[in-house]
Amino acid sequence: LHLLLRRSKRELARLLRGSAMAWIGRRCLLRTTCVVLGNLRQERAVDPLAAALVDADPTVRAHAAWALGRIRSGAALQALRAASHVEMSPDVLEEIQLGIQDEG
Repeated sequence: LHLLLRRSKRELARLLRGSAMAWIGRRCLLRTTCVVLGNLRQERAVDPLAAALVDADPTVRAHAAWALGRIRSGAALQALRAASHVEMSPDVLEEIQLGIQDEG
């Protein structure tokens, strides 16, 4: 599942073409992927979620931040802290801060 976050827009379109999932669209698919990964709380999802923190879509970035906040490992919190210094979207920053804030 976490491999979906590493796919380009073109790769996702090709992967989903002709399937029942084609209608869902990239944003919805990646947002849902982030939610599932956050609920699973698996350490192996940290790297793909951290990479999603720089996705062009703020919805994907916000959900990646939420998921990292749920995983709560040292690497997940480090990724959130790093993203907090460069993120410009208020909604994404809010999710980042919530994830970091819960660490205390």
